[in-house]
Amino acid sequence: MKRLLCLFCALCLLFGLCACHSAPTPTESSTASASAPPREPATEASTEPSSEVPDTTAPQSDFELGACNAEAYRDENGIIWAMGIAEIVNKSDTPLYLDYGTFTFRDGDGTLVMTADAIAAYPQVLLPGERGYYFEVVEPDLPDTEPLQLTIEPDIRKAAVEGVRYTVTDTQLRDSPYGGIELFGKVENTTDADGELVCIAAVLLDAEGAPIGLLTTILTEKLKAGSTAEFTLESFMLPSELKASTAAQTLCFAYPLQEQP
Repeated sequence: MKRLLCLFCALCLLFGLCACHSAPTPTESSTASASAPPREPATEASTEPSSEVPDTTAPQSDFELGACNAEAYRDENGIIWAMGIAEIVNKSDTPLYLDYGTFTFRDGDGTLVMTADAIAAYPQVLLPGERGYYFEVVEPDLPDTEPLQLTIEPDIRKAAVEGVRYTVTDTQLRDSPYGGIELFGKVENTTDADGELVCIAAVLLDAEGAPIGLLTTILTEKLKAGSTAEFTLESFMLPSELKASTAAQTLCFAYPLQEQP
């Protein structure tokens, strides 16, 4: 009887030890994993370049608007034209790029006559302290010639291209035998690079230094480095009453046309 009782106690002890051994003991890592919040899925950093274009617009303090001139006139065929010219002064210490602007013409009473877009400037790149000129001749909806007022909305940016200048010499302004005026001169490429699409512009100024007209042309041939070429500018679209003696000063620019990136 005692043997059976001892055997029964030994079996109970054995079953207890087995039960304790089979129960899993929590580990430190499993406890931490259960209590931690779920993680957000990892995302790779974008390697695509930004599509944002940096703002290169020049602040108003970098330039100022100078003299503006607008005139309505009738040509020999009876067509009425409006000439507009506006002066821009570079007040900054860095070159400025004169992108296309907008002209607004109004009559003497302030009534809107027309708005003209894509007005080019001469020169394109305005060096520190220089004066540049927006200029265009357009056909307004006017029954007759009358005094006009001109306002301009320029698009002026910090230049991202070099302000190249060629040397202009031996200029001569005279009345053309065919009407209007014409300017002769020579242009020299004093740089080490050939010039293509070379623009030559001559601004006509009165005795007070205000602009009264502009002559321009594009050379048809490449201006090679170190070479010199002769040119002629003609006033096809300027008022017929504008004479060579009217211009007290002629301001000339010569440069290759460049596009701002």
